[in-house]
Amino acid sequence: MRRLFTKKWLPVLAVLAIVGAACGGGGGDGEASTAVPSTPTSIPAAGSENRSPTADFIWHPDAVPEGDNYQTMFTFSASASDPDGDPLTYEWQFTGGRPPTATGELVNTTFPGIAPYLITLTVSDGRGGETVVVHTVPLTAGALMPTSQPVPPTPEIDVDAKYRWEFFDIDQGAKPALALNSQGEPGIAYILEEIHGLINFAAWNGEGFDLSTIDEGYFYAPLDMAFGPDDRPYISWHDHQDPDMFIPELGDATLGFLTDDGWQVEAAFSDGHDGWDNSVAVDAQGNAHMVAVDPYQFLSESGIEYYFFDGESWTVEEIGSGPISYEWGTGLVLDASGAPHLTYHDDEVADLFYAFKGPEGWVINTVDSEGDVGKFASLVLDSNEMPVISYLELTGPDGGISSGNVKLARATSIVNGTPEWEIQEIGSLPDIFMGFRGARLITSLVLDSDDNPIVVYSDQSTIKLSHFDGEEWSTETVTTRGDLPFGQLVSLDIDADGVLHLAFTVIERRDFPGVLGIVTYARGTPIE
Repeated sequence: MRRLFTKKWLPVLAVLAIVGAACGGGGGDGEASTAVPSTPTSIPAAGSENRSPTADFIWHPDAVPEGDNYQTMFTFSASASDPDGDPLTYEWQFTGGRPPTATGELVNTTFPGIAPYLITLTVSDGRGGETVVVHTVPLTAGALMPTSQPVPPTPEIDVDAKYRWEFFDIDQGAKPALALNSQGEPGIAYILEEIHGLINFAAWNGEGFDLSTIDEGYFYAPLDMAFGPDDRPYISWHDHQDPDMFIPELGDATLGFLTDDGWQVEAAFSDGHDGWDNSVAVDAQGNAHMVAVDPYQFLSESGIEYYFFDGESWTVEEIGSGPISYEWGTGLVLDASGAPHLTYHDDEVADLFYAFKGPEGWVINTVDSEGDVGKFASLVLDSNEMPVISYLELTGPDGGISSGNVKLARATSIVNGTPEWEIQEIGSLPDIFMGFRGARLITSLVLDSDDNPIVVYSDQSTIKLSHFDGEEWSTETVTTRGDLPFGQLVSLDIDADGVLHLAFTVIERRDFPGVLGIVTYARGTPIE
């Protein structure tokens, strides 16, 4: 059952010192916008000689990018004068903005990028005279990827390759998450990111995949999946909740799981616009554990949150990360006792963190702090329950086309709850599109039967695999792009025979209303 609820938001005001030259509303040197100016409405004080002020305003940038999702800060600058020399006050209303109101001559807000936005400025002289000015901040047209049918990627042949790969196209969608059941059969969850979108599940039937729909609505951001002890799939995602209008007060960490009566959907109704970059694991009793981000982009101070669902009710905890951004992924695993272990990137300090829940609460440790490290992390525990983490070190710019190194951190010992980490650089990615907000899991990690790590990682052009044989690392190419780029999100698992199972997307569109492409499954069989 879908439910709606309302949360309270505190307005946040950030003031820029300089307004850019290319502005909307009052005209600038940018492209012409479709802003609709009002005729200023002046209201003089009754029965007096007081004259109302004159007023107008401009803004920068010109328009809201489609699919922006509260990423772009808009600056509004008022210009006004009073013929009587009275001091003036400025009251702003931003329909759909965050914050929705502000005061002052120079103010900021953000918009979600779903529709044009009406801005109202009221300038008052304190003696009953006021002028109201209204403009519309338009929505830009989305820049689409090529719409031709994707060309199946052609694997490069590595002479020393350890795996032979087969590829299967599954369905239209994006951001897949893959897991194996107890029989080593893959299940893949994925999103159709449209205003009226879908959460779908693909189950292996021995020759191909049977498809089913779990939920319908407006979904955005990656999901995750795991199998329970009875081989029933559990899938977690972020639900925007309203398919017709993006309302940031509504949005939750959501769980779907298969029952004898079909798919059941349960939302963890917690304060905030939470559930971003979620990860899920299921314990031996069939209870679901999730971690996700309640991001500061939506005015939250919570950061990383932990969710526990016992089949009837939810428990939600803040782990103590403090406010962080979505975008960079999370990792979650359970140890033999069912205790959660997780990893995440804190963009304020640009470090990688590892946390686990001990007898007295959450314990947080810094894993790596050298450079901009810890983005898109993947976490596993080895046979001794020691954490192993793959992640990205960003070496290029934090926007546009960038580059980075793939690293692996392995705990060699844990003393008084503090791990000692051995950190290695294992590969590189030269063609990362950092403006692509669907790429939350650039790395994915598994361990073989000897506890040796195997890491798959992707940029727009290449999907690579690095494996450790106990002495040294080897790297091979899984596949290279055809006419269309990869989604930069990979999900990897390994079965009892050492066969690798991988999901990724070949992308046709990566702008409003979301990412769209062909969800692809790949099976890597060891070469004897």
